[in-house]
Amino acid sequence: MVIVLQSDSCGQIQPLESGFGPAARKFSNGRRPRSASRMFAALPVVDLGPHIELAPELSSGTRIGSSQIPAPAAVEHPWFVGFEIDLTPNVGGMTQHDSEDPSGSSPPRPKATAADMRKLAPATRAELLKRAKRTTTPIRKTFVQKPKGATERRSVLSTFVKNADERGLKAQLFLWAIISSGKHQDGWSKTLPLIVWARAFDTVQTAELSSATSAVSKILTRLEQRRLIERHRTGRERKVRVTILREDGSGDPYTHPAEVRPRDTYLKLPHAYWTEGWHEKLDLAATAMLLVALHEKPVFRLATEHMEEWYGWSPDTAEAGFKTLEDNGLLDKTREREDQPLSPLGFTFYNLYELTGPFKRTRPAVKTPAVKRATRRRTSGASTGKKTQP
Repeated sequence: MVIVLQSDSCGQIQPLESGFGPAARKFSNGRRPRSASRMFAALPVVDLGPHIELAPELSSGTRIGSSQIPAPAAVEHPWFVGFEIDLTPNVGGMTQHDSEDPSGSSPPRPKATAADMRKLAPATRAELLKRAKRTTTPIRKTFVQKPKGATERRSVLSTFVKNADERGLKAQLFLWAIISSGKHQDGWSKTLPLIVWARAFDTVQTAELSSATSAVSKILTRLEQRRLIERHRTGRERKVRVTILREDGSGDPYTHPAEVRPRDTYLKLPHAYWTEGWHEKLDLAATAMLLVALHEKPVFRLATEHMEEWYGWSPDTAEAGFKTLEDNGLLDKTREREDQPLSPLGFTFYNLYELTGPFKRTRPAVKTPAVKRATRRRTSGASTGKKTQP
């Protein structure tokens, strides 16, 4: 960030670049002339960038590297002799000092590093998941596949797969996981400093701080373009408020799928995906097929040659995703034989799939004809007011 200050004929220091908040400072000699309040209010609070440009004279400026700037630095100007400017670095929206030494010497200031952020990332995600106060994330099935009868069955998930946007998909899944309530002023939203979003989305793992926060902005931009979120900057600490929208990409406001009437069908993604590190072990194809498996019945049959038509990505991607799930012990595959009297061989084989481990789902109870008849009798008796035998 480059900051340029100039002094006008009234002795008032003005920033040449707008958008910086005011801050009060003192003269080094402790005096406060009558016009001091106007001059104090004109000074900006700045993040220390690679260079700071100061204009001690109206006609020219001086550029120096950040390592050469003492803290605090004095602006030598006839109108403003001895005035001090705070050039304290600001990392991740958090000022690195809380107080000033009255003797005038500056104590060592801690600096956040990319390595620190990488160590903090798991704890950041764990805390956000803890505050959600639930163990699974409800996701409308329309995110994975449009309902029967639609002209095209592929849905929003296919956009992530087709564009190889693994970061974007996992960021969206994490947003749905941590934003668990709309019962506050901002609705279905979460507000965090940009560097905290970087830790939550794990962009700090492979980049320096500046690149990590830039990656977050790019991810959120893509999610906005797909009409899955809205974002707004809040306050002077570079905080970003993210509001989730409906999963189908319509841009409609979000509602919990179980709290609308009639209820929307939805799948449940266990938080074990995050807490047990599966978000790091499963790539884009495996994560997409995990969502497909959660979208299907607990034990399901899926012909991968129809994946392009049904879900929007290739059979090869589907097979690769299934293989990764199998290799990690998260998917069981059983080969079954089915009679087909009109086929050349008279039979065929197909695969049955079932999720295991933390993603295993309970099979629905099979109702025998006797159980079904008893259920109908109880239902009929309840509607007529007559008692029935248990």
